[in-house]
Amino acid sequence: MGTESWLNKALLMKALPEATSIDDVIELPSITKGNNLLCDVSRAVVHWNNGTNQTTSLFFKQQFKHFPTLTENEVCVYTKVLPRMFALLEKNDFCPKFYHCSDPDNILILEDLATSGFQMSCLSELVDYEHCEAAMRTIAKYHAASILLHQDDAQLVEKIGSNGIAGNKDFLKLMVDISLRVLAETIEAWPEVRGYSAKINDLRSIAKEKIIDLFAPDERSVLNHGDFTVNNMMFRYDNNAIRESRMFDFQLPSYASFALDLQTFLISSAKADVLSNRLHDLLLIYQETINSTLSKCGSAKAFKLEDIEQEFRRADLFGVYTSSTLFCMRAVGAK
Repeated sequence: MGTESWLNKALLMKALPEATSIDDVIELPSITKGNNLLCDVSRAVVHWNNGTNQTTSLFFKQQFKHFPTLTENEVCVYTKVLPRMFALLEKNDFCPKFYHCSDPDNILILEDLATSGFQMSCLSELVDYEHCEAAMRTIAKYHAASILLHQDDAQLVEKIGSNGIAGNKDFLKLMVDISLRVLAETIEAWPEVRGYSAKINDLRSIAKEKIIDLFAPDERSVLNHGDFTVNNMMFRYDNNAIRESRMFDFQLPSYASFALDLQTFLISSAKADVLSNRLHDLLLIYQETINSTLSKCGSAKAFKLEDIEQEFRRADLFGVYTSSTLFCMRAVGAK
């Protein structure tokens, strides 16, 4: 095999229970260092047998031990939340297939999307309208599934949605204050944008409470992905046109306003001209997709476009916070 010591036949037999034997494991190139990952990732092609020769490509996430809450969150989403969402939707077309999670190591074993033709966009570049449209369709399906699941089991959705920042308001307030302060202090040294420094500082006093309000459960609440950026998406193309998209890394779920995920993606990942000229179109795509998904599953719940646009604007300060956090991360640089 010539593979990582933890990547053994016993683990793979649990991931592939229909296998009677594991014949070979071939490691593949994985994500390089420098992408601000909170885990070690590996890829491998597994040749196995169940009476006939089979091949499965797997993706492994070995969680860092000093981030136990993130690990627990993602394991819970993959094992308890997503399977029930897929049952409600009668399909999975927004994230990789889950195979197994080892205990106690918490090694997540997922479908390797790359071998199915999915690709990540260039992580250092913002994306165009077509990628943003695909992202809006993907997150709308996920949000719709979370609404359906909440109707079926509110306790489950609200519990997993309170395990992250949604359940630690004091920490969130601290993060908002620090991020905006660092951003204000940094741009004070840039003559071309120095005038914005004082304005950002002025926001610190009101941003914390307005952002906290977005986490108050109401009719606009969904289970947010929590880190919905283009870095956590892959796309499959057909003649250079986007055919499908998938999202991953469910470490920061939060039960809160749907606008949080929309703000996070568009502020972090969309090109400036898309935000300036096509925001209405993207919110329309989101509205049509979430409503059609809910309707197909027999739910009477529906969102008006004007309400989605109003909620997006209500979350503008969360977008400012998101941009300041990303600025701090990029200023530090990939490690």
